[in-house]
Formats: sequence, structure tokens, C-alpha cells
Amino acid sequence: MKVWDTNEPFVYEVESSKPGKRYKVWLLRNHGAGMCDCPYHGYRCQGAIYRNEPKLTPATACKHVLAASRHLLVSILEDQAKHQ
Repeated sequence: MKVWDTNEPFVYEVESSKPGKRYKVWLLRNHGAGMCDCPYHGYRCQGAIYRNEPKLTPATACKHVLAASRHLLVSILEDQAKHQ
């Protein structure tokens, strides 16, 4: 799943399974649980987030939030590896 950086910190655009469609992901929203403008996140994940279920699990994060989180982690690790 392709992820694009935006001009906003911790905000990404993530490829949809529908050709040409992208969803916007805000990783710092919901106290770090993330937020996505895809329908799945609104229907399924928000309730689990409000119930304070663990962050970044299938209950609280759609595949777009998880992809953006992986993208961020890899970029941090790659940057740190340069300084070793």
C-alpha cells in the first residue's frame, strides 16, 4: 500500500484499494490512535477508540492508519540508521 507525505506533520495520504483513490490519515488525532477519512474508520474504529481500546489494533485502526504508522516508523528508523 503506497503512502505519500503531505506538507503537514504526521499527516499522510494512503492509497485505496479503489484505483486513483487516496485517503487522508492524521496520526496524532484521537490522542495518537490516528484518524482516517475512509468509511471503515468512521464506522468501525471510532467506537473502539471512544471505548479506549488499545491503539493501532484492528479494532481501532483501519489499514490506512496502520500503513501510515508503518511508513512513519520506517522513516524514523532509516534516519536513525544513517547516524549510527
